[in-house]
Amino acid sequence: MKEIIAALSVITIACLAGSAAVSAPPEWSIAENKSSTDDSPQVSAALVVGDAALVLRCREQKIEAAYSTQNTYLGDDFVTIRFRIDAQEPVKEVWKSSVNSHAAFAPKPEDFIRALPDNGRVFIRALLTGGQTKDTNFILSGVSDIREKIGHACKSPGASGESTGSINPSKPRAE
Repeated sequence: MKEIIAALSVITIACLAGSAAVSAPPEWSIAENKSSTDDSPQVSAALVVGDAALVLRCREQKIEAAYSTQNTYLGDDFVTIRFRIDAQEPVKEVWKSSVNSHAAFAPKPEDFIRALPDNGRVFIRALLTGGQTKDTNFILSGVSDIREKIGHACKSPGASGESTGSINPSKPRAE
């Protein structure tokens, strides 16, 4: 778990440094490497806005989606997350907090990644203790390429392919 936190921290810091001077919509920062334990491919993609990042990855043959912050304590064990993809109905879920409590991991990362549109947005609100919130609006582009890389690295057809446009894949998106 310490490796997960270290990887999220490295990606977040690198992305913050690279995105601070950019006025255009943020770009994904993508890192591809091999696992130290079994040489399996690993892919991490981070989209940074302010001090927050949306992280999608395949690590140690496990798909993960996380909301990470540099300066905000999200909670010890679990974090209530509300997110809204484009103009869809908001979704409320309980995500698992990271060891350092500055990130939260989606309970169904493949569904979350599959629901992200190629060109659109996802608004994420973390509900903090004391009634405070941490809000971030991510402008998305190129998500299909990231889905493909993650699906290939984790050998998971469920994460690759086109967006379902909905967090509930069995329910088609209304046009």
